[in-house]
This record gives sequence, structure tokens and C-alpha cells, in this order.
Amino acid sequence: MALLEGQGLTKRFGGVVAVDDVTFSVERGESVGLIGPNGAGKTTLFRLLTGIHEPTEGRVVFNGDDITGMSPHRICHRGLVKTHQIVRPFENLTLLENATVGAQFGGRDPDDPEERAYKALEFVRLADAAHDPPDTLSVGALKRLEIARVLATDPDVLLFDEVAGDSIRTRPRRLSTSSTISKREERPSSSSTMSCAH
Repeated sequence: MALLEGQGLTKRFGGVVAVDDVTFSVERGESVGLIGPNGAGKTTLFRLLTGIHEPTEGRVVFNGDDITGMSPHRICHRGLVKTHQIVRPFENLTLLENATVGAQFGGRDPDDPEERAYKALEFVRLADAAHDPPDTLSVGALKRLEIARVLATDPDVLLFDEVAGDSIRTRPRRLSTSSTISKREERPSSSSTMSCAH
């Protein structure tokens, strides 16, 4: 049984069809790529999967359960999470506190959220700056903080939404973290990943 399935997913905004009859599956431990130009509907698809938008047609099945229309926080607590294209950390919190927010409020394990947050920062190579504010980080490092925040929830499936950003000049360096996470043997658990890029 697939861990995550989209079954005939369609999303219309008035007369605009953003996602048109998309069907796919992701197995446990699998890494899947989603490629398309700007405006192809990649982010909208991820929003359908994580409950930000409700599909016009079709179903989302996660771990054998129909989660179509479920609220984003309930989907997160089940273990399906996404990063955001535009990173908005809590500016008045340290990196560790930012990651701890993910562990505390998005995680399924109530024990030791700060420890899980620190391990997530270690994984994305930001532990040395754990007690610094986010305004000290480069754009690429902010993307890694975003990844740490979702990793701290201990997810089963991670959806990376344009995690490399739009800068061609810095893309190879910024891709390295998401590429590392996508390597099954180096992930902190048996998580599956789905990444979109253009």
C-alpha cells in the first residue's frame, strides 16, 4: 500500500484549472520529483495534499486514510508536512526556538521537543548557530532552517516546495541539503520525500 496517494486531484479557481486530474503515489522511503514551469500547479498540488486548499475533485489518501479536506494542522500531526517557498521564520526567536515550534506544535511526540529541534538543526548543519536570530542567516541558510522546522515534526512524508529557490547562481549550493535528505540512507528516519522544482 502506498504511503501517499493523489487520486484524480483537480482544483479550479473560478474558470482557471490549476490542477487537472492528477493521480500519483509515493511509497514509504521513496523520493519523488515533480518538475514543471512556473504556473504549472505544483504548489497548488502540494497545498491540496496538506489541506491548505480543498480539491474540487479527487481524493488524498495518506497511510490508508482519506484525508481530503482535513485541516492542515491535523494533517501535519499525522506526519505529512511541507516547506514554504517564502521562508518566514519567527524573527524574535532563535534558530533553535524556531525549530522547537515545529517540534512542539506540529510534532506527534510530546517528549523532548527541544532535543528533536536541535537534532534537526544538526542535520541541516545549523546547530552551531542554534542560539542566533534568523536575521543573521543567508537566504540559503534560511531555507535550511525551514527544512529543520519540518524535520522537527518527525514526518513520514516531506514535501519540498521549491526548496532551492529561484537563484541559478546559488542553486547548486542550496540544493545540497534537500538532495542529502532525499538520499534514503542519510535521512533521519524512513521518511518519504516529494520535491518540486522548475
